[in-house]
Amino acid sequence: MNITQERQNNPGRAVSDIGVGRGLEARPAHGKMLAPRGANAPIPVNPHRVDHSSALGTARPVPMFSGHRRSSRELRQTAVMRMELATEPGLPHAASEDYAAMAAPASGLGGALVLLDGVTPPTAPDGCIHGVPWFVANLGGALLELTVSRRDLTLPQCLADAISRTAEVHRETCDLSHQRTPQATVVLVRWGADARPPVARREPVTAPVPPPDATVGSDPAAGAAASPGHGPEPAAEGAAGLLEYLVLSDSVLLLESFGGRVSAVREASLDEVRRRARSRPRAERAAYIESLRNAEDGFHTAAADPAVVSRAVTGSLPFDRVRSLLALTDGASRWTEVFERGDWGELLARVRAAGPGALLEEVRTAERADPLGERHPRGKAHDDATAVYLAR
Repeated sequence: MNITQERQNNPGRAVSDIGVGRGLEARPAHGKMLAPRGANAPIPVNPHRVDHSSALGTARPVPMFSGHRRSSRELRQTAVMRMELATEPGLPHAASEDYAAMAAPASGLGGALVLLDGVTPPTAPDGCIHGVPWFVANLGGALLELTVSRRDLTLPQCLADAISRTAEVHRETCDLSHQRTPQATVVLVRWGADARPPVARREPVTAPVPPPDATVGSDPAAGAAASPGHGPEPAAEGAAGLLEYLVLSDSVLLLESFGGRVSAVREASLDEVRRRARSRPRAERAAYIESLRNAEDGFHTAAADPAVVSRAVTGSLPFDRVRSLLALTDGASRWTEVFERGDWGELLARVRAAGPGALLEEVRTAERADPLGERHPRGKAHDDATAVYLAR
């Protein structure tokens, strides 16, 4: 289906198909995706780097991407990238609480991606006169500006600054200490020869790319016991620069190597939160999850406190090791996490073959087939869904 047909058949779904060509200048692109460059080899595992993010207190080996290294000059003049975005509100004519933006080039080289999923508050006062769509627009706009123009800052620093900026805009009119103050999940990605690697921190919140087709910290049987407080060292910067990433809360980032191996960067501790919630009576689930939001033993989202960046999953790897990436809000990732239509590798393959718009349509079909959530329990029958795909 081409873009015109997609817009005619689904007027509520926004679909963008943008190619970035020589010099990373934006141009229309409706042809076939280019064949991947680089080595077609499996991802080797570095046994000396481990993932410390598991809530179960286990460690596992971390893969290292390998492939052909291109110079920054080659990246600047000959790299061709394909960027696609699809987004759709959960209900027709409702305001979407998702935010997605891409920039290429950023500071003359490379690019950046910002994806937010605003948290829908219960039907009760939240201390803010603006609402979630206003919040994600302001936070997302600040993040795009900072990730593009301040490449001397790490992604956690960009997020902290953006949270502080947004809070200052409505601090005088709103109660930012309210537990339900507007907030959002976050995915940030930045790539290019002048991207800065994140600083290694002695905190158990920085996670590298997990093993292929696995979630961060998902296998309690893998490896030895972790030693909290020792994060991985930053990746060595290749000639084409780094790809940096940050994930906060239940949005997902998929990374594919030139060998076709797919890794999911996500907060695996949320799996336990979902398991506990689903064990409770249906009428109690929403209140139970709400009680865990930004709580010490729960999960964390970007609201008004910049200190939340310490809870994010962050990392970096050489950009010339990455064939494609896919950022998903939980309304789109439920294709795998809720409806179990396939694993992460199959989800990314589906997007590569048919585009992110097709993924959202398959999610909507699955939602309509189980409107009450009897076979596939979930917080909302229909949720805002956004998928951002980048490939080369």
